Amino acid sequence: MENLGIPFESTRFQLPETAQQRLQTLLSRQEAGEELTAHERKEVEGLLGFSELLSLLHLHARHAPFN
Repeated sequence: MENLGIPFESTRFQLPETAQQRLQTLLSRQEAGEELTAHERKEVEGLLGFSELLSLLHLHARHAPFN
């Protein structure tokens, strides 16, 4: 893998703050027993999927050989 000159510490593999807050709000409502709309459930699924992808990218970047 080619080193692109980007220090690992400067890469951010996490949801943007607003997306994280939205996900937390929806999950808290669901946990409190409130039924989410179909749109909100799809939103949660999408945000969780994106978060998982970012986690995988983070792991890959940590273990990638940079020369």
